[in-house]
Amino acid sequence: MRAVKLALFCVLVAAWVTGWQNRSDVVEAYTQERAPIQLRLQGLDGLVGVGSPGRSPYVLPLAADTSDSSVGVFVERPDPQPILLTGGSGKLSGFVVDPAGVAVPNATVRLVRVTSAGQVAQDVAVGAQGEWEVADLLGGRYRVRAFVPGTYRSVGSTVFVLGDGATAELVSLVAPPAQGVSFRLTGPDQLFLGQAATVAVSANREAVDSGGVLVLIPAGGLVVSVQAGVGTSLLSADTVITGADGSARYLISCDAQGVATLGVSNGTSSALLALPPCVPVPPPAEEPVAEVGEG
Repeated sequence: MRAVKLALFCVLVAAWVTGWQNRSDVVEAYTQERAPIQLRLQGLDGLVGVGSPGRSPYVLPLAADTSDSSVGVFVERPDPQPILLTGGSGKLSGFVVDPAGVAVPNATVRLVRVTSAGQVAQDVAVGAQGEWEVADLLGGRYRVRAFVPGTYRSVGSTVFVLGDGATAELVSLVAPPAQGVSFRLTGPDQLFLGQAATVAVSANREAVDSGGVLVLIPAGGLVVSVQAGVGTSLLSADTVITGADGSARYLISCDAQGVATLGVSNGTSSALLALPPCVPVPPPAEEPVAEVGEG
């Protein structure tokens, strides 16, 4: 009986070794580029080789190497919901007037409804008496301003919250651009007592763009004269023709500590410009004294 058990054990070990060897042969045939190998399986003898698909039902193709391939990931996002201005029961109305309180006809009122997701705008035509009205508005936060393209600029905006189904009446103010030329100082940033400095003056004309916003247009080729004011002396010619950028430059001296001014004029428009205050020249920085060691 012991001999029978020993014989069965030897058979099982031999079968296991044969099966493991056949597994190794199959793996090598699939993963390595090598010549076809002979497989001896129980009940099946045949050749397994490496080749392209379709040559034989017993040929296993190599798997493609995708380690360097990029993979695109597409995330489908839902379409954003449109931001609406109308579709409710609110109503806005009002009038557009100039600084004298006179109605401004044919103006444009721009309504902007602002939400956490963005904003939406709508332009409303103003009637002959400066009146306007919009119905069926949704509730929410609104910004309203009026203008006449190229003629009247907006004077501020009205910002408010319109309740659902509420009504409101507004008065929007517009104003024409200033006539003539405006002057402003563009340099220097600092003046030192007793020292000469170049002063740059910019001459501009006001205009209104198509959106009712005030813009400055450089006044090139303009004859501009200056007159030294408080605490300054003029060291250059007092009359200069502005360049294409509307700028003119003058050399002045800062004579007294404190406030400094400069008068500017082109014959029809004038201004008194405040210069940076004249301040004492800062003392030179002291150089460190090298210590000499005792010899």
